[in-house]
Amino acid sequence: MYEPVTIGVINYNGGIFIEECLSSIFKLDYPRYEVMVLDNKSTDQSLDIVKTKFPQVEVIELNENKGHPAARNILIHKAKTRLVLLMDNDIVIAQDCLKLLVNSLITAPQASVCGPKVMYYDQPERVQFSLTYFHYIGGAISAISHDEKPVEVGSVGGATMLIDKDKVLPTGLYDADFFFGWTDGDFCLRQLVSGHKCLHVPKAIIYHKEKARGLSRVFYQIRNRWFLILKVYSLKTIVLIFPALFLYELSLLMFCLLKGKAVEYFRANMAVVKELKSIMRKRRQFQTLRKVSDRDVLLTGRIMLKENIIEKKFLRTVFHFLDLFFNMYWKVIKGFL
Repeated sequence: MYEPVTIGVINYNGGIFIEECLSSIFKLDYPRYEVMVLDNKSTDQSLDIVKTKFPQVEVIELNENKGHPAARNILIHKAKTRLVLLMDNDIVIAQDCLKLLVNSLITAPQASVCGPKVMYYDQPERVQFSLTYFHYIGGAISAISHDEKPVEVGSVGGATMLIDKDKVLPTGLYDADFFFGWTDGDFCLRQLVSGHKCLHVPKAIIYHKEKARGLSRVFYQIRNRWFLILKVYSLKTIVLIFPALFLYELSLLMFCLLKGKAVEYFRANMAVVKELKSIMRKRRQFQTLRKVSDRDVLLTGRIMLKENIIEKKFLRTVFHFLDLFFNMYWKVIKGFL
């Protein structure tokens, strides 16, 4: 018996993506699924493409762009099934991907979320994202899985993610205030701390048509990192890692100055101060659900940074020495968490 699945695709101006995305969905070798497309107030022809070429798809039209996390929450609530596959519009999904994800999730009682291996669309043999873990400083550690069986990870990339709605609802859905950036990290970290598992399924494959963003969304990345730390980390963790946080922030400020993004840096931090009351309210609500220590979900290692952002040798050297310091510091404090 196949578990029914709702596939929810988020669309915003996806005119060059959406047709191939939906076409790949309707080639899946899984017999029980329905498809919804949530449109975040697109201004291009993508919604017309959906309505004309895929009349069997249920369309949800928003009157404003509410961002990915709010859109995902709407899809989850609208879904009539327990299992929900959330997808971005720039994804081409392999024929057996859904079957592999469902089998992995329903056979892992503690898992609430699982995701596939992400390959580059233009270079289909090259891995874009595989294993992702949480660096205690507020960053991602990335690696490539060489296993065939599902692997427990810190976070599942939101480009395509299968969730068990019955498990994630009690711990809270996506934080709509994030709007962009860190949305999946916040969601998955809360799953881990509340006692659930996140799985990476290496044999399940999607192809991602990556868009080059550079530092265009640096405001959200800086702001939302603090949103996550202040909301999810325990107070003891924040106190113990404070020296490392201070060094990281100093380095981040210097980096933003060098890249001409100092205004965005200060705007992001002022936004954190402005939203502090709301963050603390969310923190109090979430901490009552805590079942797992930060020590068991946070790690240290090489912080993932895109090569086009730290293209200069000087910057790569600086971040290398920062990694060394953060690794040593974690060894000192981890036993106290």
